[in-house]
Amino acid sequence: MHEHVRHEQQLLERMIGRWNVEFECSSEADSSVQGGESVRRLGDHWIIGEGSVGDGHEAMHSILTIGFDPRRERFVGTFIASVMTNLWVYEGSVDADGRVLTLATEGPHPTEDRLARYEDIFEFVNDDHRTLTSRVLEQDGTWQQVMLANYRRV
Repeated sequence: MHEHVRHEQQLLERMIGRWNVEFECSSEADSSVQGGESVRRLGDHWIIGEGSVGDGHEAMHSILTIGFDPRRERFVGTFIASVMTNLWVYEGSVDADGRVLTLATEGPHPTEDRLARYEDIFEFVNDDHRTLTSRVLEQDGTWQQVMLANYRRV
């Protein structure tokens, strides 16, 4: 089990550092938003990402936590943002190649008055580029992309 935990910690360590971020939201198809994120380690088991998008009173700030729970053999974490009231609670796993971390969560649907299932999918393109795709499960069983972010190491 210790080797397994080390492998999971190595995946999280790939996120540590400073990143420039470009967000593309599906609700704003023609626009992209620039931001940044700083990810640091908290002890041996957690990472904390602090992000910001925009300037002044319009800025959005966020905090991401991710760790690996060896008892459950699952990644766990949370996400909060200054423009949202929902605490997003994550649980997920990594693919066999160790490149795609999929975290499931639940929160308010972006256009309907109901709770919905979401997936935040982190893909490691290389050591200096990763993506985040957020998608929501629609009532017809299809997944709809909500947001795509490209992170490039500073």
